[in-house]
Amino acid sequence: MNERGLMKLPFTARFKANSTREVFGAVSWNFLGMFFSLVTGILTARILDPENRGLLALALTISSLSYLCSSVGTNSAVRTLQPRYSWASFRTYFLVSVFLLAVNAVFVLAILFFFVELGFVEFSDHVIAVALLGTLTFVSNQLLDMFNAAGRASQSARANTVGHFATMISLLIVFLWGTFANLQGVLVSYSLSFAVRILVMFVLARNADFEFGGSSRAGRKKFLGASTKFWGINLSQTLTLRSDQFLLGVLSNAYHVGVYAVAVTPATLMQVAANSIGQVAYREAATGSMTLRRLIKFLTATFVLSFCYGVLLWLLAPILIPLVYGQDYDESVPIVRVLVISGLLLSPYSVLLRVLAGLNYPYVSTFAGVVGVITLAISSLILVPSHGALGAATSTIFAYSVMLIVAGLGIFYHYRNKSS
Repeated sequence: MNERGLMKLPFTARFKANSTREVFGAVSWNFLGMFFSLVTGILTARILDPENRGLLALALTISSLSYLCSSVGTNSAVRTLQPRYSWASFRTYFLVSVFLLAVNAVFVLAILFFFVELGFVEFSDHVIAVALLGTLTFVSNQLLDMFNAAGRASQSARANTVGHFATMISLLIVFLWGTFANLQGVLVSYSLSFAVRILVMFVLARNADFEFGGSSRAGRKKFLGASTKFWGINLSQTLTLRSDQFLLGVLSNAYHVGVYAVAVTPATLMQVAANSIGQVAYREAATGSMTLRRLIKFLTATFVLSFCYGVLLWLLAPILIPLVYGQDYDESVPIVRVLVISGLLLSPYSVLLRVLAGLNYPYVSTFAGVVGVITLAISSLILVPSHGALGAATSTIFAYSVMLIVAGLGIFYHYRNKSS
């Protein structure tokens, strides 16, 4: 439906029609990005041996953790508060982000030095590449969530997909040009992809006619203070989704991290539908238009799409993993199958988490993630020393189950109180 047709509809119907269009656009772009990510995973496995593949996973973890610590929840806060309050404008968000970018640089170096002390990376070889990757990751993620906050999930997904395409092309060049076929070349390729995302989003922002609003020192201070309530959401979720590889690296070795990282690549693609639908559901919840019936439709669509992909992955993993990644990664096959099970738990949780944040329940979302992190840590301490990467994958089942239960209870109490 075009814009003129949308404007002839009543506001509620127009909003839902636009949301449906955004869901379709986001899912379409993200599934295309899924293909590029899959090829990227294949290329990194062909360029790097399992140990260096594990080091790449740790470098990406450093970037994610530094962003998590330095963003202070602003990316979630703008999505919840911008539709409600004038002081939470996009201009305020942008100016606060510029300040936090400097904080991000400090966190990147601090976390990197931690990994260096553990003996995972050589300071002289990789510190600049990882620091650059962490900085570009911060800017890219902040801009992506600005588009999501404005209800333009499809444009956010488009920019992200272009970034995945850039990663794939640059890694293909690295693969064919043997001189740079090493960890340093791969890290530079990932950095380039985030730079491309940033450039694309600046172009889209100029053509999207954003209402940036005004900004004041008091407004920025108020926004930063309010953002800390949402910090726990990002902290708990990112730690839960990344700590499996981090704990595996600490409790085991880089080889097991590399085998696990290859298994994670196809399993993570189960979350494409959940992330796409969740972005639109977040916007509906933040604007007060999310009904229980609508939420059930979102959850059903998410689970069906994830289940179909999961079944195919379960059946084809013994064939595809050795064929695509090589015989060195045969151990990844049983890990993939375990991650399929945990992925079916994570998909509905991802949607519920965003809805809770949009409904302005940051503490419930945070509590779900905190419980998940604790469960993941305890189960990893028990399972990883004896079962390695397979134990880390099994730990995610326990963690995601607990998180889904807590988030589901939060949604239940919200709609029960609303009906009362």
